[in-house]
Amino acid sequence: MTAVALPESSIVREIVVLDQEPGLFWFGAFRNVNILVWAKGATLDCAKRVDRTNVARTEAHPEKLTTVHIVLPSSGPPEPDAREAFNAMHAQWGHTVGCGALVIERSGFLGVAVRSAIAGMVMVAPKHYRIKVFDAIEAAAPWISENHERSTGVQWSEADVLAVLRAARAAGAG
Repeated sequence: MTAVALPESSIVREIVVLDQEPGLFWFGAFRNVNILVWAKGATLDCAKRVDRTNVARTEAHPEKLTTVHIVLPSSGPPEPDAREAFNAMHAQWGHTVGCGALVIERSGFLGVAVRSAIAGMVMVAPKHYRIKVFDAIEAAAPWISENHERSTGVQWSEADVLAVLRAARAAGAG
């Protein structure tokens, strides 16, 4: 794990890179928040790499985790086997999640395909936590701040949410 060196604020310096593959995905953590940035559609390998972090992340944060996925304009939908792997992960680890946010920046036909794939995943996911879809991190920040505190008991200001998500997005966009 390596810290992201971004100059925005001291809070941003707390972001830790858990895994990444430039041009495909970036996966980082900020306290009890997992942040995934998708430059391309998720593959089965990506899902397995994310899953390998679950034991350590949930043990480190018994208060529950918030998960944020940022789907960049360059991304397509997750591959079918990746969807199945994420669905299995939700079934196994959903009880450890406080809330989840998906920021889908992709528009047009492929944006519809991404939204459709994610809607299918949300429909079959266990209903352990609140999840909401947004089209921009600025719109997601207030909801994440409120629901993160409500579900995990950990306060996270809207300004800090926005700073961390902007930094993660920049790191993932490469």
